[in-house]
Amino acid sequence: MHVAVTGSSGKIGHSAVAALAAAGHGVTGFDLRPSPNDAPTVPVDCTDRGQVMDALTGTDPFRTRPDALVHLAGIPAPGLAHDAVTFTANTTAVYNVFTACARLGINRIAWAFSETILGLPFTTPPDFLPPDETHPDRPEWSYALSEQPVETMADAFTRWNPGLATTSLRFSNVLTGDDYPGISPLQAAPAHRKANAWAHVDA
Repeated sequence: MHVAVTGSSGKIGHSAVAALAAAGHGVTGFDLRPSPNDAPTVPVDCTDRGQVMDALTGTDPFRTRPDALVHLAGIPAPGLAHDAVTFTANTTAVYNVFTACARLGINRIAWAFSETILGLPFTTPPDFLPPDETHPDRPEWSYALSEQPVETMADAFTRWNPGLATTSLRFSNVLTGDDYPGISPLQAAPAHRKANAWAHVDA
């Protein structure tokens, strides 16, 4: 298949591009920064609906409309931008991507968001650990709050478009090989990791 990956230069995006290419798929990255691997990257701001639609229709005569899309673009953590900027950017990007895919007949979407919707930093203790899909949503800040409308959007677009298949993934504290040396000191003081219930995901 030909797969488009938004946010292809990020921690998860870089690994996703490599895995898709290793599986034999053609990959095009959509990102404002160049992809750190060999995949061609088209500059796309996912908060701009026109750019998303234009990119997904085929960026030139040699790049056809993708068969599937992996949406990883967005502001990946709280504190990287003002709350309103983060909320607006992340919700708008998901809306633009799902709208474009639905209109263009791109019926396979995998997309990422965050487990912060469950209540991180858990100043109110979680109902149970480890949490799963049945744990109630309890967003505690604007970054986490932005996860609620985007989940609703994904559900709605899937319901509106019976042929659309979506996979929604809540990632927690993504680490790459470069991050692991810094983990041991944190593990020696467990209180530091209480905020995300001691969880992480390897990229």
